[in-house]
Amino acid sequence: MTRYYFIPGLGGNRSHAQDLFEELPFEVQFLSLPTVKDLISAEDLKRWFEKRVDLSGDIVLIGHSIGGDLTAYLASQYQQITKLVLLDGGIWSDEVLPEIESEITDARAYLKQTRFDSLDAAVAAEKESSIFWSSAQEEAVKASLVWDGYAYRLNLSVTDVETLLRFRRDWLGAIQSLSDKLVLLVIPDLGDETPEFKAKALEAVPDFVHRCAVSEVGHGLYTENPHQVARIITQFLENHGG
Repeated sequence: MTRYYFIPGLGGNRSHAQDLFEELPFEVQFLSLPTVKDLISAEDLKRWFEKRVDLSGDIVLIGHSIGGDLTAYLASQYQQITKLVLLDGGIWSDEVLPEIESEITDARAYLKQTRFDSLDAAVAAEKESSIFWSSAQEEAVKASLVWDGYAYRLNLSVTDVETLLRFRRDWLGAIQSLSDKLVLLVIPDLGDETPEFKAKALEAVPDFVHRCAVSEVGHGLYTENPHQVARIITQFLENHGG
């Protein structure tokens, strides 16, 4: 029996993926990103994964952003992962990413500046900037925030984020070793607006990877057009044995 799992990007929660899950013709289990206690070593990461999945049969693993980086790495470690879907992730290498300390500094700044006076203000701001909106996306916004006594901030530990970013450096390039897997890469079609560093990363993606671009979306493509992304995933899996 094939089982399906989804790993989100930083800050992603199950509500973010709810609209996508409802469009897919199979049940998907949501795996929250590992935290610092799960990432003491590579062996700890394996234990984190093995506690949460059934390795008795084939696995289809779907990952977004840094969750895509982790998906590609896990696929290189487990033969049970026979198919993987990378949603704008899994393509990076040390050559195209900024220095780790610069990346961590930017992440800390983003976490510090993302603050709201109320949940209503956060929902309104997100709704105004969103391409697609639903009750699930509203719940996702609320679930992603926590009150710190002064304002609502992202419910992300700086330590967890820093640890994930550091560990990600060990996952980079895993996509190059996946020629024995079926790999689908779904990316936003940014055309001439594709950043140079990302264009360089895409050039290095191996030929065995199936690619599909979605128009009029950004990095959060599965929340911005869940119907189209679900159709692409479903068609890919149906064309390759489910």
